[in-house]
Amino acid sequence: MSVVLIRTYGDPILRERCEVVAYEDGKKTALLLEDIVRAIGAAGMSAPQIGLRQRVICFQNGDVIISLINPKLSAVASEEAEVDEGCWSLLGTLAPVSRPVSCEVVGTNIEGQEVSISLQGMPARSCQHEIDHLNGVLFIDLLSEVKRHLVLKKHRKFKIDKKIRANGIRIQLRP
Repeated sequence: MSVVLIRTYGDPILRERCEVVAYEDGKKTALLLEDIVRAIGAAGMSAPQIGLRQRVICFQNGDVIISLINPKLSAVASEEAEVDEGCWSLLGTLAPVSRPVSCEVVGTNIEGQEVSISLQGMPARSCQHEIDHLNGVLFIDLLSEVKRHLVLKKHRKFKIDKKIRANGIRIQLRP
């Protein structure tokens, strides 16, 4: 894998609700997402970010990469924390986003088993962020209008000014 095509802000697929996917198709997508996350060192990635309208996500949990097909949040903590968040579809930007500090997610793992996983801290945040993508929600949607405007301004400038490489992989952005 020498070039990764990542859909960026403005691409209509990022605003669409993804469809439930059959296990075999989801597994293929999950394996591809795992390769991308590993190659570029991402905290997570979702199918729509690579142009697929499938309910598949992948995210880091410590040293382990978790892939889920048709994931759903089954519980979230009432306690929230505000942490700077970024996104490969909005490169060059970070903004403080408030999210629940823990969550429980259910879905099908890459081996085809139905699982329920409890997450805390950054893995919980990454999982919630990636599930948002499956519902057409971007982290900027959780910001005030003023903060959203500033983030988008930085993102546009970054896309114009930068050639992106991560771990030897060229990242190609597709608006």
